[in-house]
Amino acid sequence: MNTTPFEYLLNAMELAASKEQPAKHGYAEKRRAVLDYVATVARIAEAREEVIVAMRSRVGVDGALARVSRAEERLGRMMADHHARVSESR
Repeated sequence: MNTTPFEYLLNAMELAASKEQPAKHGYAEKRRAVLDYVATVARIAEAREEVIVAMRSRVGVDGALARVSRAEERLGRMMADHHARVSESR
């Protein structure tokens, strides 16, 4: 069964939290990664909502679409960086 990037990050955080010494297992970094992911997804949702509002009013569509693209690119970079760190630690 494939997991989503969010499930992967959450599982990694929960695993670190369950250890006797969570700090030694990178709990804080994993928690920050989960929070960063959630914040980025929230920004994408907000930007998409702006696109819908802009399309309804026909004003500011380009700016709203640019915000969606930037947020999605940031999420992609964040996940690529995370996967690179996970690969290095194996």
